[in-house]
Amino acid sequence: MMDAYGKHGTVDEMEGVLAQMKSNQVKPGIITYNLLIDSYGRKQEFEKMEKMFKSLLRSKEIPTVSTFNSMITNYGKARLRDKAEAVFKKITDMGYAPNFITYECMIMMYGCDCGFKAKLNRSV
Repeated sequence: MMDAYGKHGTVDEMEGVLAQMKSNQVKPGIITYNLLIDSYGRKQEFEKMEKMFKSLLRSKEIPTVSTFNSMITNYGKARLRDKAEAVFKKITDMGYAPNFITYECMIMMYGCDCGFKAKLNRSV
């Protein structure tokens, strides 16, 4: 249900499902958090995306590399390079290893910037 709402960009409906889950004492899992994080990012509601990420960390759920990739992609699409680079750094700071999708997200963000290799190396 959350996935369908997310794909249609109806974040309000997703928030309603989340509220209903909480009222029924159902803890959201990583998939729920990832769907919300990605949906907020797609709508460029970055404050809500960041708040949901913090909520994920407080919940003791474990973020996945996909969590970070989603944030990098959405920051990149909004041309918020500093934020995307900070998330990339956070991956390794938290003990994760970036995967090929992570690097693809970073390369896509830098686009045709001739200095993308240097920027990518600084982020590592």
